[in-house]
Amino acid sequence: MMKRERREGGRETGSGRETGGKRTYTGRFFRELDFSGREVFPPSRISDLPAWVEWLCLGAMLLIAYATFMYLDITDTYDNSILFLKAIARGELRGFYSFTVERARMFWAANYDFMVYIVYGLWNLPVLLISRLRGIDYLDWSLGLL
Repeated sequence: MMKRERREGGRETGSGRETGGKRTYTGRFFRELDFSGREVFPPSRISDLPAWVEWLCLGAMLLIAYATFMYLDITDTYDNSILFLKAIARGELRGFYSFTVERARMFWAANYDFMVYIVYGLWNLPVLLISRLRGIDYLDWSLGLL
């Protein structure tokens, strides 16, 4: 229940505060609603933290995301885009979908539109070249999966 208080002129302003001619009410979870329907949040206290703490938090979030957001469809598309480049190199581009059925190392063969594999193939061209130069498997190379 909101606490009501009287201001000058006898009008009620609610439990919020008078800000620049707008009446705001303080709601649950530290948010405020003004009468236009917008949410007005209090200023962030993150700027009070030292810069190294912000970088540490960002690094921790990125590390957690890198370790937990590896979905099978991403690795499958990654494998199929590398197979797309191999099909081009072997001259089997017309039979690309059957080429991936025969050689796919992940769960599914290529199932996206051909233009998608052109974009992914261009994106993963450096991965294929570096993995061949270094003699490593592209599916086991974690930097390539980024």
